[in-house]
Amino acid sequence: MASVSGFDPLFSALENSVPGRIQNYYVPHYARNGKQIHVWQRFWQLVKSPRRVQYQEMANSPFVECRHEIIAAEVLSCAERNPDALVLLSAGENQFGYNFANASDSIRRRTLLCLHQPPSWLRLHWRDFSTLNGLGAIICFSQEQIKFISDICTTPTILIRHGVCHDFFRPTDSSSANTPPRLIFVGQWLRDFDTLAAAMELVWSEQPETRLDCVVIREVRNHPALLKLARDARVHWHADISPETLRKLYQQADFLFLPLIDSAANNAIVESLASGLPIITSRVGGVVDYVPEATGELCTPGDASSHAKTVLRWIQNREHIQDSAVIAREFAEYDLDWARIANNLIFELHQLAYL
Repeated sequence: MASVSGFDPLFSALENSVPGRIQNYYVPHYARNGKQIHVWQRFWQLVKSPRRVQYQEMANSPFVECRHEIIAAEVLSCAERNPDALVLLSAGENQFGYNFANASDSIRRRTLLCLHQPPSWLRLHWRDFSTLNGLGAIICFSQEQIKFISDICTTPTILIRHGVCHDFFRPTDSSSANTPPRLIFVGQWLRDFDTLAAAMELVWSEQPETRLDCVVIREVRNHPALLKLARDARVHWHADISPETLRKLYQQADFLFLPLIDSAANNAIVESLASGLPIITSRVGGVVDYVPEATGELCTPGDASSHAKTVLRWIQNREHIQDSAVIAREFAEYDLDWARIANNLIFELHQLAYL
């Protein structure tokens, strides 16, 4: 994730809305080559082994790591020194581990938890939903999440949209009407690679000139469906690219083609909308909240034929793509604007008497 992708821009927007009232704590990243050992890793090695095991066993999510627990201890210490402060966890699946689950009631009542994963993931992996009771609020990104959280705990919920930096991701002035159809697929988390590969075979049977750009990190390219796609020279692979390169790929495409297994909010979808790119994806989870009518089309999950027929219909109507691109951009500029989302969140916190 870069500074223009993902959820982090919300905090910049919050800082602009309430200047001087935000204190950020950043979780350090692992070194990809595995050779560097950071200070926080050395510190964790000094913690007694039984306590480390306890942290790992008691964390609600398999995403919680030692670096998250160490930062959690710092945040909790800050919250104790500042009894009127709210604690906002930007990614609860990573950050709501043993320390926060066992924090004092006075701090838990001031803790706001953002959950990014769909209910299917939470059903599979979250160990103890009772730990969500007694929090200040749970921030959700789709109506499906709201319903699920309301069914499993008594904590208030707040619905906001996942925004996009639409001043960075933007359309290009050039037109691709006279070029071969070009689709883009972005990401790996909860992506349906099998449906993607099968659907493209059907698309190529009728539109053999169609090109596909796949932005997929190298670490997950061992999936058999991706290997099948890689046999075709019409597929172009991208990894370790800059935000500017990603933006250019969006701008060169006719639309985003993104078969999904499930979703809450999705970076590729909001970035494509801001780029004036219509969306063809699966009707799953929170996608319905982010692909309004006329900005794209939702297909039957797991059905390659449904996806392929939709792609072919859009390819054959390039003028419709141009009309939808305008609506997609307008939706991103207004409904997915981070400043507007930050103000909506602040309003919701006022409604809950937190501010």
